[in-house]
Amino acid sequence: MHAVVASLSAYVSLSINSLETGSSRNSRQARRRASTSDNSIAFDEEAILYSLNYDSTDNGGYRKVIVAKRRESHNELFTSAARRVRLPSIELGRGRIAYTVVRGASRRYTYFRFRPDLTLEVVLPRGRSVDVEQAIQKKSEWILGEYDRLNGGEHVLTGDSVMFDGRRLRVDFQKTSGVEGLFPVAGERVVVKATDRTRVRELVRRWFLKESSNYVVRLLPELANRAGVNYHRADVREMRNWGYCTQGGRLSFSWQLIALPEKLREYILYHELVHLTVPNHSAAFKKKLGSLLPDFRERQRELGRVVPAKSIRER
Repeated sequence: MHAVVASLSAYVSLSINSLETGSSRNSRQARRRASTSDNSIAFDEEAILYSLNYDSTDNGGYRKVIVAKRRESHNELFTSAARRVRLPSIELGRGRIAYTVVRGASRRYTYFRFRPDLTLEVVLPRGRSVDVEQAIQKKSEWILGEYDRLNGGEHVLTGDSVMFDGRRLRVDFQKTSGVEGLFPVAGERVVVKATDRTRVRELVRRWFLKESSNYVVRLLPELANRAGVNYHRADVREMRNWGYCTQGGRLSFSWQLIALPEKLREYILYHELVHLTVPNHSAAFKKKLGSLLPDFRERQRELGRVVPAKSIRER
């Protein structure tokens, strides 16, 4: 396994007609005006959430949905000046939501995803005519539910903190001309010594990658033995999902695995191990997973509230 080193590209945010109330907008503006200490770090809170609890069939024939969110940073450390783009919008009961339309690879299905700025992206099938607003209205309940879930999610990287082992740690930056490093200290803090603030995210990523790898190496063989399955190989890397299983028996896990509390990490490992024998999310899959984790549905719901940080490669 090798570390991925990539440059941080500027993030361009899009202007949308938000579903927020006036009071919530004022609250966010107040937080943006609030000053931060010189040694605090603000992460660009762009993140993508890919749900593990995907079933192969959905109401109305819609396929797997990718949901994403962008929240405000405390400063402009990882963001560029916003470029405002005027987009169409649609009334969905309690407010208007902006949307954009693209063509996907599928010839049959329409599906939806939220972009990092919470703009709804409607992905249409190739070669087919679709009434976009009618399709949005048909899935309005789901769309509003996903919007609310994203808007209240627990982010792995926030303005000046990280989620580690289910705990929130404040990140303090110390400029150094010497050796860079990351040092957890008492009081729920971690000190990052780096030559520049822009290096902080990469150092945090390396820390997470190392700790997540150690966790998988230590625990996966034990859980595989309990599940009565064998895997060909396993790795931890940059990826969009929390976990992934191939037909050849290769398991891959996200570098952000260590951010989660133990019970959610265990759920992800078991989830992928069960896929070695049941490659879908059928009743047989759930029965097998339930025999290993009787409370897997509760863990699944908790995981759905966690929003991982976007991969540096995707920026």
